[in-house]
Amino acid sequence: MSGQITICMTMGLRPDYLEQTIESLGPQMRLLPIVAINDFGDDPTNRMFDRLCPHGRRIDLGGRVGHHAAVDAMYEAVDTPYIFHIEDDWHFARTDFLPEAIALLDSDPTMTSVCVRELDDMPIEPQRAARVTYEEVGGVSYALMTRVHMRWYGFTFNPHVIRRSTWQDLGGYSRFGKEKDISRHMRAAGRHVGYLEDGGCRHIGAEHSIARKSNPLMAAQA
Repeated sequence: MSGQITICMTMGLRPDYLEQTIESLGPQMRLLPIVAINDFGDDPTNRMFDRLCPHGRRIDLGGRVGHHAAVDAMYEAVDTPYIFHIEDDWHFARTDFLPEAIALLDSDPTMTSVCVRELDDMPIEPQRAARVTYEEVGGVSYALMTRVHMRWYGFTFNPHVIRRSTWQDLGGYSRFGKEKDISRHMRAAGRHVGYLEDGGCRHIGAEHSIARKSNPLMAAQA
């Protein structure tokens, strides 16, 4: 994976979760290039990142710019063709999924990204979950959510692998107000997210969201 992919991570105000997230990545994945941004600028988070990722690059824009602009700033600093996008409140039970995700992306140009969040960790109502379909490419099993909701699942900030060119072609994220707007844009273009059937990633910070907003997936599915 060296020279192919960069880890990009948003973080802030939760150094304890950040520590759990980075440690769960394991020693091998932590050797990959990593770029992080703390849009909140708190010192405990910055110190934790610097200690756990001494080779990492931490971007400081000198003040808060908002989530989408922060992500754009990170991606501008990347020179690899793929990005593994994560946040500071996830736990990874497996860390060998990057080759699978890249192979899956390369097999389908309509796929915006490959998400590694476990399906049973997602807040999907049973009747909607029954609409999930499954495919397999080159021995890699993945789920499609296009029948679950007509506007969601075109994009997600949940941990995922994405081509940097997809972000470039989109013109960055800053021109969109919310994550759901990016998803709707992608779905309107006939594009979608693929979900590894065994992604091994679970959300550990749902009860301590720094956004302090209801889950957008649940709101969209209500």
